[in-house]
Amino acid sequence: MKPDLELNDAQQEQSIGILNFAAALGGACTGFIADAVGRRWTITAANLLFLVGSLVLAVCNGFGLLMIGRIVMGFGVGIALVIAPVFTAELVPANIRGSLVALSDVATNFGILLGYSIGLGLWGVDGGWRIMFALGIVPAFVLAILIWTVPESARWL
Repeated sequence: MKPDLELNDAQQEQSIGILNFAAALGGACTGFIADAVGRRWTITAANLLFLVGSLVLAVCNGFGLLMIGRIVMGFGVGIALVIAPVFTAELVPANIRGSLVALSDVATNFGILLGYSIGLGLWGVDGGWRIMFALGIVPAFVLAILIWTVPESARWL
C-alpha cells in the first residue's frame, strides 16, 4: 500500500493512527445515536460505515482518500464496539447475558484475527491490500441486512 499510494512514513503512521482516533469519537457518540434512532438502526449505521469505508479504501488513489476511508471506517468501529454488547445485553435473557456479551467480544477479536490472516495471505499479491479492504464490504453488507431479522431492544422501545 505504501508504495502504491506513494506514502511517506508520517502519512503511513497517520493513516494507521487515525482509525483509533475516529473509533474513540464514534464510541463516544454511540449512546446518543442509539437513544435517538434505536439499537438496530445504530448497528446498521455502523455496518454502512464499514461498507463505505471499505469501498473508499479499496479504490483510493492517494493519501486524502486513504484518510477519509480510515476515518469513516474508524467511526464505524467505535460505534460497533459500543453498540454490539449493549444490544446483546438488552436482548438476551439474564441467565445467558454474560456469556453472550463475552461471545460478542470473542467474535470481534476473531474478526480482527481473520482480517490479519487475510492480509497475510495476500502479502506479496499485487494490489492485495485493495482486495483485503474490498473483502470488508461482504460482512458489513450481510450484517446490515441480518440485523433486521432480530427484534429491536425492548429497552429502546
